[in-house]
Amino acid sequence: MDRTQASGAPTQTRKHTSRGGNIMITVQCGGTFWSGRTELWRTSCRGHYNCKSRVVVYLLWNERTLSVPRLSLRGKLIASFTLILIPVLVLLMLFYREANEQRIDTVLDSQMRTAQAIAGLVDAHFDEGMVLATALANDPVVHSLDSSQLDPYLERLASNYPQYDVLGVVNVAGDTVGTSMPYPAGAERLNSRDRPFFKQVMSTGKPVMSSVFINRRTFRPTMTAVVPVRDESGSMIGVVTVGTYMDTLADRLQGVALGPEQRILLVDTTGTAAFYTGLPALAEEERNLSDFEPVKAALDDRPTEVRGFVSPLVGDARIGAFTATPKYGWVVGVDIRESVALAPVSTALRNQLLGFGAIAILSLGLAVVLSSVLIKPVRRLIKHALALGNGDLSQRADIKTGDEMEKLGHTFNQMAERLGRTLEERQSLGRVARVLVRELALERVADIVVDEGQRVLGASKVGLFLAEVDREELRLIANRGFSAQSVAEISIVHYADPLLSAVAARTGQPQEIPDIADVDPELADARQIAEREAQRSVLSQPLFAKGRLVGVLTLALSTARRFSEEERELIRAFSDLCAAAIENARLYEELRQTLHLREEFISAAAHELKTPVTTIKGYVQAMNKWAPGGHDAREAVALDVINRQCDRVNVRVQEMLESVRLRRFPPEQRRVRFDLGDLASEVVQRIQATTPLVRVVLERETLAPVDADRERIEDVLASFLENAIRFSPEGEEVGVRVFVRDGKAVVAVRNCGMGIPKERQPHVFEPFYDAVPAGGPGYRGVVALSLYLSKITIELHRGRVWLESEEGKGSTFYFDLPLAGETSLRR
Repeated sequence: MDRTQASGAPTQTRKHTSRGGNIMITVQCGGTFWSGRTELWRTSCRGHYNCKSRVVVYLLWNERTLSVPRLSLRGKLIASFTLILIPVLVLLMLFYREANEQRIDTVLDSQMRTAQAIAGLVDAHFDEGMVLATALANDPVVHSLDSSQLDPYLERLASNYPQYDVLGVVNVAGDTVGTSMPYPAGAERLNSRDRPFFKQVMSTGKPVMSSVFINRRTFRPTMTAVVPVRDESGSMIGVVTVGTYMDTLADRLQGVALGPEQRILLVDTTGTAAFYTGLPALAEEERNLSDFEPVKAALDDRPTEVRGFVSPLVGDARIGAFTATPKYGWVVGVDIRESVALAPVSTALRNQLLGFGAIAILSLGLAVVLSSVLIKPVRRLIKHALALGNGDLSQRADIKTGDEMEKLGHTFNQMAERLGRTLEERQSLGRVARVLVRELALERVADIVVDEGQRVLGASKVGLFLAEVDREELRLIANRGFSAQSVAEISIVHYADPLLSAVAARTGQPQEIPDIADVDPELADARQIAEREAQRSVLSQPLFAKGRLVGVLTLALSTARRFSEEERELIRAFSDLCAAAIENARLYEELRQTLHLREEFISAAAHELKTPVTTIKGYVQAMNKWAPGGHDAREAVALDVINRQCDRVNVRVQEMLESVRLRRFPPEQRRVRFDLGDLASEVVQRIQATTPLVRVVLERETLAPVDADRERIEDVLASFLENAIRFSPEGEEVGVRVFVRDGKAVVAVRNCGMGIPKERQPHVFEPFYDAVPAGGPGYRGVVALSLYLSKITIELHRGRVWLESEEGKGSTFYFDLPLAGETSLRR
């Protein structure tokens, strides 16, 4: 027995890898078409079973990362519930497919059994007809071949065999000599000599079961059992026919237990359809089923079960079983419309889908409710986190859900508290740092350290020791809370003393006594002082600046406890600030003393130089007077050189005195309002007259009114020009430009010299610094203070000086002054 599909292939799964590492999985199965991507899932079912379906799953899987869209928490929960339902839906589809297969197998098995039972009934009917025809062939009445006897005889006899429709007797000439359906008086009787079954019996002399033919009197499809009639000598004198109308046989077979809308097909051995129950009549061209594959297989004695075939008679999709009758080889087919056969499965699927839909709706509703329950505390956490991020450190999340969300809220509160403490500590350290940065006096720095030590570190008593490394001793420079007796005892601490601060200085490591009652006997003095001051725990932190011990900070608490790691970290940070401030104060004091000594030296040196230079210059002038007739050429040159060098030294001495005076006692400025361009023009004309080898060019863009000390600004301009001329080769040009930028009057003096090396440029305006390296072009071995004095003058006028220089291309020196306004210039 064959069981076939009209089209398609068995269920199969294929995996394809596309560009970019994407994976496509295709599952082909029967019954449904289901495809999906991460963003799309859809199902559809084709109308016929022979239209195979597929399950196509696109997983957007990159070789590294699964591409998942960004979703909110609610979206993720709903998506999770949906993804959980998808496998259920897939299993439901697979179950439907399996149920389809089982239902089809069950229907086909049932139809094959029914077809085989009907085939047996058809053979039995044919056998009975053949037995009746044989009995009639031996009947003496039939041997008479007398129509007057045969017609009434056969008519009476037919009433005893209702299962047969026509009884007849035909002579050897093919003429009908008797029939159970009498002819009207005078009617011509039919001749059967052209009938295939008559010819076959006459030629073979054996009984024959005819194929389906159309009765010439009733025009109904008929089959007949034909048996030869012989006389006493054995010669054939005619034939007996026992016929059955096919529609009558179909009605009789309908009594067989058939399912709803099941139909029976009976086909003779030539492939001609005898009947198809459910169709009242078949046209002649419809009866030829010789090319219908199930019929051909059955005629070849191959019982066939066919699923998903299209009936050539009714044109719809059907499921059927076809088999040949065991004896006569006629084909019996039993089929049913596919949709009717699968109706129970479809109904079950519909009910399951309805149930699945109800579950899906319930699940999605549960997801929405659950997401709302989960999102509410999450939103509260987000609100608190945003407020915390905006600086509100008082935010706390009160979440009472009894699950991980409550733990998360508790963790958030701990984080907020710790963040608040950390921020408060950092703000405190910031305040300490700002205060210490502003203070440079050591005494004031020490007072701030002990005050802030009490406030920031929460200590009951604080002592600050300054390290005298050379003498290996600590000197108490500030304290808070200690009694006069204790201060007297610890005012000077040697590194070898039995005190905690001495141990810290000696080892360079923090020293801690969590409980003074358990202190080492070697620190007896420390225990005595702590008990006198009613302190239970002590910590001494060494202070280091640039790797050098600068002091020790000692903290005492009234309770016995060990400092936490966070407190230790805060103490270390505080100590680093204090150490840096103390070191800066000490350096500042040393620098102040050094500068004072330098200024004293400069002042003394200037005064000491001024007296002999004045004496030398006086004697030169006297010598010129003592020689009324003049000196010879050599003497005149020598005296002129001495006079000019004396003037030069006087200028340097005056600069030295001026530098000291400007720093100590800034002069009173005689401010007037004038145009800086006019002043530049006067200075350029004056200096150009004394410097013919270098051309000075002035460029004025606009009026530049300033409110300043005209005499001192003139000195600055002259200093800038003289400096530019000094470094400009003969025949070159020095440019002076006056312009206004951003509310400032700016003067730029440009030379065409060799430029200033980049590493020397930041020091050009420092005192006693020569921008030209020793041995370089323009180096004279004499250091001037003119640029330094110019810088001081401009800064006293709330202006600034700077330069731009590139080696080999010259330099440009700038200074600016605040504009005075147009009204002052008009006045």
